[in-house]
Amino acid sequence: MNLFQRLFLFFLIAIFIPLFISSLIIYMRAAHSIQKQVGEYLHKNILVTNLQVDRFLEGYEQVTLPLVTDPNVKEFVELGANQELKRYQVYSDIVDKMNQITEQNDAIDLMYIITAEGRSILSEDRYYSPLDPFPIEKVYQELSEIAPDSGKVVFKARKTMDGKIVITFTRKIRGTDFEPRGILGVDLTLSSIEEFWSMANLGERSNLMILDDEGQIIYHPDSNLFGSYVRSKTQTAMSQERSGSFISTWEEEQKFYYYQTANSTNWKTVTTIPKRELYEPISGIRIVAFTSGGLSLLLASLLAFGFTRSIVKPIHLLQQHLRKMEKGIWSKVPKLDGPAEIVSLVKSYNRMIEELKKLIDKIYHAELQNQKTQLKVQEREIEMQKNELQALQSQINPHFLYNTLETMNAYGLIKGSDEISEIADSLASMFRYSVKNLEVVTLADELDHIRSYLVIQEHRMRKNFTLKICVHPNYFDKEIVKLSLQPLVENAIEHGLKDGEALGEIKIAATMKDELFLVSVEDNGQGMSLARLHEMRRFLQTVDKESQMDGAAGIGLKNIHRRIQLLFGDKYGLQLESELGKGTRVIIKVPSNLRVEGS
Repeated sequence: MNLFQRLFLFFLIAIFIPLFISSLIIYMRAAHSIQKQVGEYLHKNILVTNLQVDRFLEGYEQVTLPLVTDPNVKEFVELGANQELKRYQVYSDIVDKMNQITEQNDAIDLMYIITAEGRSILSEDRYYSPLDPFPIEKVYQELSEIAPDSGKVVFKARKTMDGKIVITFTRKIRGTDFEPRGILGVDLTLSSIEEFWSMANLGERSNLMILDDEGQIIYHPDSNLFGSYVRSKTQTAMSQERSGSFISTWEEEQKFYYYQTANSTNWKTVTTIPKRELYEPISGIRIVAFTSGGLSLLLASLLAFGFTRSIVKPIHLLQQHLRKMEKGIWSKVPKLDGPAEIVSLVKSYNRMIEELKKLIDKIYHAELQNQKTQLKVQEREIEMQKNELQALQSQINPHFLYNTLETMNAYGLIKGSDEISEIADSLASMFRYSVKNLEVVTLADELDHIRSYLVIQEHRMRKNFTLKICVHPNYFDKEIVKLSLQPLVENAIEHGLKDGEALGEIKIAATMKDELFLVSVEDNGQGMSLARLHEMRRFLQTVDKESQMDGAAGIGLKNIHRRIQLLFGDKYGLQLESELGKGTRVIIKVPSNLRVEGS
């Protein structure tokens, strides 16, 4: 993005964000206020409805209280299995009292007493089909589990065998010994309570429903929903508090929920209002806020565009002249009208052009003079190099040294001095090999070089060393780093066999393993202690050029190790093995298929 686009975008963001945040805050506060007002209204409305229902149910609870304390009822629940006559007498009396109560209270659908032994009294014989009488055992099991032994009334909405929902309030009946002996159940028709709930509906699209403590719908304007359960997520939201509100989805529509728990039944009275209908009073505020915000943003955008253009236009003109300057066209910017900072910048640019022209002229002349001086210096350096080359050519060169050693060899043969001849021949061979401009050589070349070296060492130290070469002929053409074996053999003689062992032996072996070509140099000398071995290994692994170690052996090994790693990589190099009193073995690890350019 160029400067104009960035400035314009910055102004738009600086205007839009505060405008958007302020509009959002106004809308959210208005929405919160609406929710709070609706919640307060629903709280009062539902509170009145629940109070009416509680009083209604408490009235029926009082109506049935005499039946629980009736002596005949207590006697009935305590009768034994052989008291048929007595049972018939109290049965008739209890049924008469039940009928009196049901005749005076239209909301009662059925009254019944069931003992723990399975005896029962119903206010009327109830058959749901010729083969399906009132399920005595099932009802007793269901109601006895929820009714407390204290005799407190418990309300429960349940579905009868014919699919009808009734409101059952039940309590346990105590005998003369105050022990629970049976239960009293009273089924109330749902229609007797529906009139209280139906009056509490708030609007055309608002609904009121009643949920029992298990989340079952026991009342809803849509009768098809009776007996169904609300979603577990909605049930969880309402289980946190006894009353409250939240937003959730019902039938793929966002709705506002307000719920309140009744004291006597522990049922939840829930009112749902579509979220769109709830926020309808503030929809006008939202439209006005966003419309005014859009117009304000448009006007601010026009002002920002003009202001940004007035800043950027002179800068663009200055930029064009800078591009010309890059191509070598030095021109001044004409006088501009604009902000003081831009005018000052243009003046500074024009002054810079003048100074640069002067400076370039000076630099041109200085550079021209400098080049003349450098040419003279280079001519002198070339002349000095020629003189130095001539001086070097006059010194002993390798060919002169080869010829001299060959002459010494010839004189040794003529004079009958075989030792001088053998030493001169070996030294000439070693020198010729060492000055070869190669990085890698064959194993056979290295072994020949070692043989020449051992000839000189045997004459110099006046003792023989046994050299065992355990190398398969197939490995003679394998390539290793030049001058890598001779320093190892020299170390073995100087450090491993230096105490003058009469049976000094050096063994050279080669093998292939896991794409590695391994060449080992082993002596039967004094070996190294474990501490010295660890010290040598650490010294080989360090890459610090400043690190040092006592003795020339470590430096020579480090030199070979680093040359191998520089040629092939860090996973190659030397490996040390030694045991005090038994000798030392140094293993060279190089790639088995190495090929180095220039070799």
